[in-house]
Amino acid sequence: MKSRVRSVRAKMAAPPADTVEQHIANLNNLTLNQCSALVKSTEAEIQNISNHLSQLRVAAARLAECRDALTQLDSHIEKQKGEPSEILVPLTSSLYAKGRLQCDDKVLVDIGAGYMLQKTCKDAKKDGERTLNLVTEQHRKLERMLSEKQKQFEVLVATANRKLAGRQAAATAPATADQRTTA
Repeated sequence: MKSRVRSVRAKMAAPPADTVEQHIANLNNLTLNQCSALVKSTEAEIQNISNHLSQLRVAAARLAECRDALTQLDSHIEKQKGEPSEILVPLTSSLYAKGRLQCDDKVLVDIGAGYMLQKTCKDAKKDGERTLNLVTEQHRKLERMLSEKQKQFEVLVATANRKLAGRQAAATAPATADQRTTA
């Protein structure tokens, strides 16, 4: 059963326009249990893709926030022309400490796992833009994938509902025939 579900899923992944009828015929050959398993599996995939999209949205928002902060810092450094200035340094989301900004065009960039790299504002901004573009592109790809999976899900649910209705009709048909013969 699982191999058949996998083969149908593989065939549904990217159907050419001229073989849509073949894919529907393949779905019609599945049993109700196989179709239900495929519905559950596709629903889990949709949930997984949705979770990834949510994480990418958060990452994109953070990267955009970093880009904006670097832009403001860069313009502030340009205005100060080498003179130190006081700033508020966030310690937590609601706790700040006064600090002095040395007009050094360097920032520390978190590269993960607790490691930091020192870069110029311009280099950090370029890296941030590149990463933001990458995240945005991945977000677009996942949105397209989600749209396709949702279409597949709708077809699968419709097929499962048809099979269920057919099974129920077949179950009630003999009972109706028995009632007519006894009357």
